[in-house]
Amino acid sequence: MTTCLSLAVALSILGPDGTPRCDRTPAHAIPAASYVALEFAGLDACREAAGSLGIASLIETVAAPARRELMRELRGEWRHVEDVLERLELDRSTLRELIRSPMAVGVSRLTFFADIAMPSIAIAIDTSDREQRLVSAIKSALGNLQRARSLELEDRRRGESTTWILSHPRKNGRIAAAWTDDLLLLSNSPRYVRECLEAWEGDRKNLAGLDAREHGRETLGGNVLLSAVLNLDAVSGLLPYEVDDVADALGVRPDDRVFVGLGVDGKVSRELVHVHTRRAPKGLAEAMLPGRVRGKAAAYCAPETLVYGAGRIDVEAVGKAAHRLMQALPTEARHEVQRELGREITRELRRELGVDLGELPPEFEHLFAELSESEGEWTFAVPTPSLRSPIPHGLLVFEFEDANDLADAVHGALAKSTRLKKIEFRGAELHYLKISNGVRLSPSFCVHDGVLLAASDLRVLKSALVRKIEDKPSLADEGFETRIGSVKPSMFLSVRLREAIETYWPLVYSLASSAPEEELEGLDLDAVPEADEMLDRMADMKLGIARHKRGLDFVCESPVGLGAVLAVLGQTVDEFLSPKLN
Repeated sequence: MTTCLSLAVALSILGPDGTPRCDRTPAHAIPAASYVALEFAGLDACREAAGSLGIASLIETVAAPARRELMRELRGEWRHVEDVLERLELDRSTLRELIRSPMAVGVSRLTFFADIAMPSIAIAIDTSDREQRLVSAIKSALGNLQRARSLELEDRRRGESTTWILSHPRKNGRIAAAWTDDLLLLSNSPRYVRECLEAWEGDRKNLAGLDAREHGRETLGGNVLLSAVLNLDAVSGLLPYEVDDVADALGVRPDDRVFVGLGVDGKVSRELVHVHTRRAPKGLAEAMLPGRVRGKAAAYCAPETLVYGAGRIDVEAVGKAAHRLMQALPTEARHEVQRELGREITRELRRELGVDLGELPPEFEHLFAELSESEGEWTFAVPTPSLRSPIPHGLLVFEFEDANDLADAVHGALAKSTRLKKIEFRGAELHYLKISNGVRLSPSFCVHDGVLLAASDLRVLKSALVRKIEDKPSLADEGFETRIGSVKPSMFLSVRLREAIETYWPLVYSLASSAPEEELEGLDLDAVPEADEMLDRMADMKLGIARHKRGLDFVCESPVGLGAVLAVLGQTVDEFLSPKLN
């Protein structure tokens, strides 16, 4: 019986984006009421996705020696799996066929197995075009288990489906396998299999019909390799009533579903977390994400900007929502947060400005009052540092209606505690502070055209003003929609990896070439491409948070992400299981 359970768990782990001959996928066989539902597109989809990733081919080429060593070690460990397969009379090619297929895994209510309560697990595998061979192999494996373990075998039929159930004559726990219409089901619970068949036949709501899944996969786009839907509604009834107050303050109810997905879209890996809600998120989520980013401050940013981030915020609403959240916390937790937060704020104020939280001058109280009433868009940018001056300096742009009042408050708070200086530049009044501690810094700020700008270096602030006033080339020339791609964010961060490669790749290659051979073990530097070829394979990294009427989306795009890792891993496993190489 232990061997049978091991087979079920292994298949669930190894377990879509293929389409059976009918218009149903394995997701149609997973009941919507399941606690957790997973979908895996299969090794074929992973291999296809890895082929489109330029960075995957680079890793495969450069790390070829290390990859060969990994394959050798895997073959050494494979003998343990082969022992199990041999007892079941399953061969390597059959296992590979199972994992190549799209599949879905559902986790539901507890069931007793070997007198131990454990979650019910069902694995739905698409058997399109290879149904006869796969079903025959599973039948043979179950028959071998029955004879080897003296188990009882029950054959049930329901319409077009057939279910085999293996059970121990003296212990609780049964293994069930069912097949119908290009679908193979494996589970440790016959009752859960029955629910899966009802979902497949349309008599029960299934995973494929969930709004959270539909929105998540549509937003993720491309080749969805792995996804999961967490059913918080199934466990919300077990949570304390006080959790409802915390959820209201956050703006997200605990009975919503959460979609998590990994995929590949062309050259980029994409990851998504979607919190599905029954109404637009309110509370703290709405205060921190009050609307979509417009990106007008890009006109102040250099074309060679390395890091660019923007977002909208309602500080007053954030304060109210944060206070509501604190009141919703249990008493002891609230006091602990207040103590730790107070200590941290006091420590930072004393270190940076030489004042204590309980002894704030009126100027600081006025500054905090102005900040607490601010609402609008903020932008953060870091130009690509040159090789001559590698220290990165940041630029902050605040598009607040009360920018002048806020600048006056900043000046009033800093003027008495620091040696703040002032100069006139291009019609703007620049305030700055010189710091000499081994690194050249000159924090500065000004107001231009109703916008508050601040920088860690006076030269960066001047460059931003010149760029805007003289309409020189800027990041805005690329167009905001181009930078955010498919993400329509309320908060956004872009790391321009292509810009970094163009600037630093020759230096990185030179340093790697001069490194000792023992530090480069497993890498083939001769296979490393030139900068131009790297640019063709590379994409920028983008992070976005969007609030909309259906919930919250947290999206990441990058050339090397979890989606890319899964694609390369799937390709490696497929190659490892291939009979040609074994």
